[in-house]
Amino acid sequence: RRMTPAPGHPYQRAALGIADDAIVIGAFVTPLKLSRRTTALWREILDRLPNAVLAFSPNAGWLRDTYPAILGAAGIDPSRTIMVPQGGDEARNLARYAVVDFVLDPMPYGGVNGTLEALDAGVPVVTLLGKRHSERTSYSILVNANVTQTIASSGSEYVDIAVRLATDERFMREVRAAIRAGI
Repeated sequence: RRMTPAPGHPYQRAALGIADDAIVIGAFVTPLKLSRRTTALWREILDRLPNAVLAFSPNAGWLRDTYPAILGAAGIDPSRTIMVPQGGDEARNLARYAVVDFVLDPMPYGGVNGTLEALDAGVPVVTLLGKRHSERTSYSILVNANVTQTIASSGSEYVDIAVRLATDERFMREVRAAIRAGI
């Protein structure tokens, strides 16, 4: 079912302390999904996009410190992360995507709800196609929505697609148009 983001939500870049020129990469996943492979690829993306930040939205306050600890162990500076508060209901949680430029799907356990929410909000999702079911959920969603431009078949392609979304406005518009048509 389609959701409508909550009107009058608090998710504004300035209110969350996000710089005007920042690329906000959504990563609304639990810390359990932050595998070494995921964090290594995300570090590569951040290395290539110096004005990018990873946005997390912990579903419990005590998790706030977990993300920077895991990312720090992977060589990602905690200053490259922001915490976006949970909304309290589905409409407000969907409104969180108002500050996100695109979403990175983790591996080997990809998203389902996070992929569907992002697409419902018109936000691109970059995924890496794997061999196991858990590595193909976002792929399946994207193929069924006919949004195949953001499906990678290798780690380097995953990084390249993310960088292209952040730097190629025409490509971003193309992907967003595909999402609108597919939804």
